[in-house]
Amino acid sequence: MKKFKLGFGPMSREIINILGSYSNDNNYPLMVIASRNQVDHSSGYVCTTPELVEDLKEFKNDNLLICRDHCGPYFADLDLGATLEQALASSKQTIKADIESGFDLIHIDVSRIKENQLYYAELLIEYALGLKPDLYLEFGSEDNTGIDVTSSIGRIDKQLKFLQKYKNNVKFFVTQTGSLTKNNQAGTFDINFNKKTVKQVHAAGFLFKEHNADYFTKDDLDKRTLAGIDSLNIAPQLGKIQTETLKEFAHPNHWEDFSNYVYSKNYWRRWLPSGITDQDMATLVSGHYCYQGSKYNKIVNNIDLDKFKDSLAKKVNNLVDNYTQFGQKPKTVGKIVVDSVVK
Repeated sequence: MKKFKLGFGPMSREIINILGSYSNDNNYPLMVIASRNQVDHSSGYVCTTPELVEDLKEFKNDNLLICRDHCGPYFADLDLGATLEQALASSKQTIKADIESGFDLIHIDVSRIKENQLYYAELLIEYALGLKPDLYLEFGSEDNTGIDVTSSIGRIDKQLKFLQKYKNNVKFFVTQTGSLTKNNQAGTFDINFNKKTVKQVHAAGFLFKEHNADYFTKDDLDKRTLAGIDSLNIAPQLGKIQTETLKEFAHPNHWEDFSNYVYSKNYWRRWLPSGITDQDMATLVSGHYCYQGSKYNKIVNNIDLDKFKDSLAKKVNNLVDNYTQFGQKPKTVGKIVVDSVVK
C-alpha cells in the first residue's frame, strides 16, 4: 500500500474517466476515493456504487484502488436527523454494497459520533471484515475541521492501541494535520509538529494519510514529504476545475441559469469562509453538486463537448502531475533548508 500516495475524489463521471485513464496511461498508482454523498448504494450526486465500479472497470488493475471515503454515521446528508442506530444501519448498507461491488478499501470514520467512538468503530469494522476478511481499511476518529489540532493529536494513542487487533487490515491512519479545504487551502501545517505524529503512527505499524490536501503548492507538498506523510486525499479542487472549465465553454445565459440554481441550493456554504457570499465564487466551489440537473445538461448540450472534455482532461492531468511530486525529497522548502528540518 505504500506506493499509493494519492487519492482523488470522483467528482463527476467525466473526472472518473480522466482519473482511470491517467492511472493506466502513466502506469501510476491512484486511489479513487468516493464520499457517501458522491456515490452510494442507491444514491449519489455523481452516481451509484455499482455505476462507479462499472465506469472504472476498463481501467482496473493493481495500480488503481476503488476506495470509500469517510464511511461512518452522519457523513451522508441523508443521515441528517437520523438516530445513531439509523445512521449506523445506513453506514452498514454502504459497506455491504461497497464490498459486493468490489471496493478495495473502506475508510471507517466515527468522528461525528460524540461518545463511545471506538465501540461503534469496532461494530463497523467487525461488520465489514465479517463480509470480507481481507478488506483494506483506513481509520479516523478526528473530524478534519482544522481546529484544535493539538487536542486531536492528544487522543490518538488510544485509537492506535485499539487498531492493533486489526493490524492486518488497517493500512492508513487519519488524524488532523492543520490542513483545511475551503475555496483554497485555508489551513496551516507545521512540519516538526506533524513529524512527531507521523512517527507515532508509523511506530504503531500504520501509514499516515492526510485529508484536506486540496490546492497544495509545491512548497506544501515538500513540507508533507519532509514530515513523513505517506498519502494525500484531494477532491473538491477537482470539482472546482470542472466548473471553471464549464464556465469557459457555456453560453452566458445558460451559465447564469446554472449559477442561479447552484447558488440557491446553498451547498457552497460549506466551502466558503464565513461572510463570503459572492455568487460566482460560490458556483465554482459547489457547481459539482448539480451536474445531474437540467441546467447543467442545457450547457453541455450546447457546447463542443469533445473540446470541453479535452480541456478538462488536460487541466486535471496537470493537477495530478503536480501532486506526483509529493514524496520526492526536496532540497529546500521555502526558506527552510532540508538538513535543518531533518535533524
